[in-house]
Amino acid sequence: MWRVTMGAGIVVAGMTLFAARADADPIQVVYRIDILRQCEYSGGMETCRGFTASFPLTLSFDSQITTSHGNEMDRTNFYGPPTFSDIPLPRSEDFPPMVETFRLAGERAQVFPGDSAFTREASAMIRHTGARGGSDYHWDFGLFASGGYPAMPTLDAHTFATFLATAPFRQFYLGDTVELANGGFQALTYFGSVSLESQAPVPEPASVLLLATGLAGIGVRRWRRGRNAERIARTATMSAAIGAPQRPSSSGS
Repeated sequence: MWRVTMGAGIVVAGMTLFAARADADPIQVVYRIDILRQCEYSGGMETCRGFTASFPLTLSFDSQITTSHGNEMDRTNFYGPPTFSDIPLPRSEDFPPMVETFRLAGERAQVFPGDSAFTREASAMIRHTGARGGSDYHWDFGLFASGGYPAMPTLDAHTFATFLATAPFRQFYLGDTVELANGGFQALTYFGSVSLESQAPVPEPASVLLLATGLAGIGVRRWRRGRNAERIARTATMSAAIGAPQRPSSSGS
């Protein structure tokens, strides 16, 4: 049995193992994205509607493991920073100049307390941020996946790329959000399904020489969203990076 924990927010910590790598060993895979819903949040209210759009999305990343830590009960791998093809969706207008704050591809497999099965979570994400007039702007994009295994699954770049499109829970997410200087919140988000359009090539074995170790912890800010966005947040716990802003509720809590 596998589960995705529903929660209003998460705290993420990452342990980074720095490594010198051999020559790049790229993987490229094409997914089919089918957008199912568009949601807008403004004035304390969220409005969602059906939104139909389909397009191919190409993911490219270095298959070598850049970071790995954990044990036989909890393992995390990071791969080379991902790049994606253009996303043909209407976006929020009048954003300030945006700066990329992180770009990552990684996965985690672990056993939660009380469970006998392993939960595997994977994500490939990009975030840009900007500011103007005391308001904070965020552009978030990612592919997220989660599923259960009776034993520790094999974590490598090839199975990671496939898992993003074949896991029991898998989702495309794109969000333009603004934390207003007056405490308000605005968002335009898209949710969609992910399927595999072309198989990622099996990477060649590559040696990894460990040179130094370090610790890095990144906290995320809380953001209360609907059920699907909270699932996204849970899958991001393995990634040590995504920091979604907190959404105020209509009651002001």
